[in-house]
Parts: sequence; structure tokens; C-alpha cells
Amino acid sequence: VDSSSLQAGLPRVQLCLRSSKGGALSAGGASASSTATSAPELLAATPTVGTVAKGYVKRSDAKGVFVALDRKTDARIKLCNLSDGFVEDPAAAFPEGMCVEGKVLAATGDKLELSLRSATGANPKWRSASDLKEEEIVGGRVRRVEAYGVFVDLTGCNVVGLAHISELAEGKVKDIHALFRPGQTVQAKVLSVNAETGKVSLSLKPANLEGQAAGDNEEGQAAKKQKRSQPADMDEEMAEDEEM
Repeated sequence: VDSSSLQAGLPRVQLCLRSSKGGALSAGGASASSTATSAPELLAATPTVGTVAKGYVKRSDAKGVFVALDRKTDARIKLCNLSDGFVEDPAAAFPEGMCVEGKVLAATGDKLELSLRSATGANPKWRSASDLKEEEIVGGRVRRVEAYGVFVDLTGCNVVGLAHISELAEGKVKDIHALFRPGQTVQAKVLSVNAETGKVSLSLKPANLEGQAAGDNEEGQAAKKQKRSQPADMDEEMAEDEEM
């Protein structure tokens, strides 16, 4: 469009670059088109639970990311379902116009809920973020290591927790990659849980784990009381087994 023609009194023209409407980008815009595939004008059928749906991000706010599947159908992705890990800035991670593809979690009329988590559809008997309790000791395996902390896949949970770099050691951590590596087995203490966003904050400080073991919940405390009533030599054997 020649910008010089956009003057007061002259008609305005709205254009569409969607390939489904016959539009196209010039060679100069080829790199942009390669990052997204045009969605259909209208879905052939409303996606059902368990199927995969694709669309474009309309906006991001405190309630999640909203995606346009077609001209009439939108879907919401809750903050806790944006990623296996915690997304610190959803608006930056999912800018307007970004093409996303996720699994349909719920479909009520024209209201859809999607998930972008790879753990979607995992063992339904596993615990979610809302099942975790503060001060609980959990086991896990390091998923990835970043400059600001360590992401941990929690054992028996559909949850990835984050241990901030300030919660990795008693002193200052000079080289986080020297302390932790992907696949490493760890134990962690749950510091806080936000069930709405799925954010689980952990501590890997040894001082926070001394004298405690993964699974120290109400049942674990009862087992400890029973253990104290056993002979000292049996206590020593059990302690040795726990250390192995």
C-alpha cells in the first residue's frame, strides 16, 4: 500500500495476508512466514478433549494465554499449562501472533482449555502442584540448569520445580554447572507452591535436608515415632540402609 494515498478523505483499504484468503508475503518477509502456519478461517469441527489444536496467540495476562483457533473459536492456556517449567514472563515467552499447538484438556461449548506441557496425559495417579505441601521433602531429577537456578522433575509428580540459585548452597554459588547437571538425582525441600500458576519453589541446600528424607509427610512422621521405639541396634541397621 502506498502510504501517500492514506490521506484524509480517501478510502481506507484493509488487507489480509492469510494464505487461506489468497494472501502471501514477499520474499523479504519469507523468514516471518516460516515461523507460523496459517490457521483455517473456520474449523471443520470443534476440537475434542485429547486432540491437538493449533492457533495464534491473541493476548497474555494474569489468567493465562488466549489463542485464536479460528475466527470464532478461542482457547485459553492457564499459566500452569504453558510449560513443564515455570514461565517467568508469559507475555515475553508468548508474544501476540505466535503460533502454538497444544492438547485440548477441556471443551465446554465454544470454550476450550489447552495445555502446552509435554507431561500432559502422564500418569493420572501422579501428584500435581496442589498436592505438594510446604516444608515437604521430595525426590527428583535435574531437568535443566540455568544461570538463575535449577529445574527439577519431581518424582511421582506431574510437576517441575525451580530451585533458585540462592537456594542451592549455604554460600555464594560461583559455578552452578559444577554443582548440578541434567539427569542428576537430588532431594529438595518444598518452599512454596502456587497451584494457580504451577510454580513450585524448592531448596537444595544441604542444611535444609539434614535429618530428613523424601516422603517425610504425616505417614513419614508416624513411621519415625514407631522407629524410635525399636532397639538401638535395629535403628543403626535401618540408618545404614537409608544411607546406601
